[in-house]
Amino acid sequence: MTSKERVLAAINHQKTDRIPIDLGGSACSLVDRAYFALRDYMGIRGDIEPYRKGSNVSYYDERIYDALDIDVRRVYAKQSGLYPKHHPDGTFSNEWGLVQRDTGLYVETVKNPLAEASIADLDTYEWPEKEKVLDISGMKERAKQLYEENQYAISMRMPCNGIFEIACWLRGMQNFMIDTIADPEFAHKLIDKILEKQMEMYSYMLDEVGEYVDIVESGDDYGSQKSLLMSPLYERGCRLIPNFNRHPLAEEFSAGKFPDTFHSNRFYQEYHLQQIPVLRPVLFRKPQQSHRFLR
Repeated sequence: MTSKERVLAAINHQKTDRIPIDLGGSACSLVDRAYFALRDYMGIRGDIEPYRKGSNVSYYDERIYDALDIDVRRVYAKQSGLYPKHHPDGTFSNEWGLVQRDTGLYVETVKNPLAEASIADLDTYEWPEKEKVLDISGMKERAKQLYEENQYAISMRMPCNGIFEIACWLRGMQNFMIDTIADPEFAHKLIDKILEKQMEMYSYMLDEVGEYVDIVESGDDYGSQKSLLMSPLYERGCRLIPNFNRHPLAEEFSAGKFPDTFHSNRFYQEYHLQQIPVLRPVLFRKPQQSHRFLR
């Protein structure tokens, strides 16, 4: 089987010659420190340009994927030159206005820009514009090349983080979790604003490569390694699940046009019912992510 045949057969629950292998996606990339260590260990010479800055996961190196016989290749939008915006104190702001700093291993939050915001502030906030955030140059050409070679499954990397993650970034996690109970009107409007921008970004990229890709990546972190961050019933009350159903790709997912690979820590019980064929990562040693449970 070719890599493409192997991945698509697995998605369709058909027998494969071996388990498909992935590396380099939204949920299975190497942090920069691990990437450099692996590259050097494998004796791969020569630097490549990072596809983004202001992150601890910044490199997509197909030389490693070729050497490890990875079955998936990705097309992705590069980060535009406008972000991150650097400040004199060494911190920087990303496209959502989140102020961060690089600790050497992780990028941590310094300031949540909507921590003190009112609901009226959401209408005047400087939300990211797709053309200013995403550099899609060369994306279509690469997707077309991979499509014509017909060797690998082609996955479109997600253009931004998930709705819940970004809401916690902007508001501060404690504030947002309180908002969902004490000020649900604010929480719902914030979610809707983020979703609107996410929809614009996905559509912008799919207009370029939708005819070529086999898989579209999405994700959000609704849980920890051990438990959910909120109950499924409460999650529905926050409108995160209904909003996922309003996702720009929801109709295509349901129709099987774009198999979705979805990343979240836990929360599979709910999303297993949402026509999402690929869940990542599956921590099979965890009781509710066992092979028996997921099957």
